[in-house]
Amino acid sequence: METILILILIIILGYAGAHLHFYQSKLPLGTRYVFFAGSEYLFLGLLLGSERLALLTPDKIELLSPVLNLGLGWIGFLFGLQFEWSQLRRLPLRFLGITVIQAFFTLVLLWTGLILLSGYLNRPLSGAGVLILAAVASISSPTCLVFIQKYTVLPRSVGRLVHYVSSLDSVVGLLVFGLVHFLYMADLFHQWWLNFPVYLALGALLILLFHLLTRFKINDQELLILTVGLIVFSSGVAGVFNLSALLLNFFLGVGLINLTSLNHRTLARIIHAQEKSIYIIFLLFAGAMWTPSTTSFLLLTVYFGLRLAGKLLGSVFAVRLYRLEYTLPAFWGLSLTPQGGMGIAMVVDYLQYHPGDAGMSILNIILITTLISQLLGPFVIRLTIGREGAA
Repeated sequence: METILILILIIILGYAGAHLHFYQSKLPLGTRYVFFAGSEYLFLGLLLGSERLALLTPDKIELLSPVLNLGLGWIGFLFGLQFEWSQLRRLPLRFLGITVIQAFFTLVLLWTGLILLSGYLNRPLSGAGVLILAAVASISSPTCLVFIQKYTVLPRSVGRLVHYVSSLDSVVGLLVFGLVHFLYMADLFHQWWLNFPVYLALGALLILLFHLLTRFKINDQELLILTVGLIVFSSGVAGVFNLSALLLNFFLGVGLINLTSLNHRTLARIIHAQEKSIYIIFLLFAGAMWTPSTTSFLLLTVYFGLRLAGKLLGSVFAVRLYRLEYTLPAFWGLSLTPQGGMGIAMVVDYLQYHPGDAGMSILNIILITTLISQLLGPFVIRLTIGREGAA
């Protein structure tokens, strides 16, 4: 009964958070962005999971794992919807090259640096832990760019490139996360080479099921119910068979947006309308799992510094390979430093298979650096690629 009441409370908080707006105009710009990104719910989740309240304790989170898997699945599905081939092929191929190269450069730099540092840590990182941190470091978030355009004028060409790169470079980190999942995590067959075909087969079956259910004319409300039901079902399948709900629903989103005859704009609009409530619920769980600590300060500092260096140097290297017809600001790569929900989702998904102090240390690093990057992100974007003024 207690677990049901906690679930009701979480749902109410998710719904209320998506529809209530707090007066923030007098807050510093970075703090305003933290609220804009919804990261205050990490602290609310931290409070719910604290010893004082003890509402979202580890055993409660275990009982409510289907809800957590739904949040992970929703994030993966939404990201997959961005990969509509008919839209992507309209953009310059050079943008894709710049996106992949800067993300891969950052990933390799972090992987190398963390491998070298691991020997000096009291609790050395595992191979999977190093790859997860490197994968998350390669990911940017476009949300800060959307936010700062309210307060800063961005050159159209530069803003277009940064938005493209920050929207799609998560695919590099997600693919490496998939590699970690295939090689290190528990799975259905315990054979890494069988994992990828399993994901593709399950994705194909779910897409076929969705196609059969939507062959007839349906209204927006019915489409929403079917889509949410599909995500819930696929996330449940992932939980039962020790698969990644994030990864499975990413493949599902990519497949649905490219292989079905639905009106893609309608599907995206309906899904995005419900995005904030479910994302807030996910952040509450992530905050409840968080145990802030200073024991990994050295690792945190190295991670943050190498990530900044990777984004800056990787973007410079990528632009030199793919010459553009316009000149970019020298430090434009730093505008890619804000982190977002995808990185948090990857670590939370990883923690379900690698619980313990090492995994919690990784979550601690990612949550703290995400908050720091969100506080600094608006100022960094304004300094590197924008100029002050009303958009």
